Amino acid sequence: MAKAKMRRTVFYDAPPATIITGEAAKKKVDQARIEDSEKVRGKFINMKNPGKSAKLPYFKYKTDVWKMWTLEHGKEYEIPRGFSKQLNGIGHDGYTEIKYAPAMQAPARSMDELKALDPIPIVTPLYQFVEF
Repeated sequence: MAKAKMRRTVFYDAPPATIITGEAAKKKVDQARIEDSEKVRGKFINMKNPGKSAKLPYFKYKTDVWKMWTLEHGKEYEIPRGFSKQLNGIGHDGYTEIKYAPAMQAPARSMDELKALDPIPIVTPLYQFVEF
């Protein structure tokens, strides 16, 4: 009986990083700050505890005022675009829960083969803000 070959898949979706410094970096951050401070209207959905309210902080830039938001499931709000992105899990600071599932669960495989496989991350968003 032939031994199965193990294959590892690597994804290279991200373009190479470019480092911006000086005035160009300051200009880009200011532009992002202005965009993130624009108000957007939408509905809050609590996927972690459906039907319940959630108390969440928002503070992204040095010039932002730290604010605690109490949002109720299913109600409409007008919030900063940056907070909407954070609620939807966009960017590195999103509210998500990551669990790891075994890459393969087959009783015919040996334990050494299962340990060699990388676990699959399952990312679940905890909150959602649906913009109108």
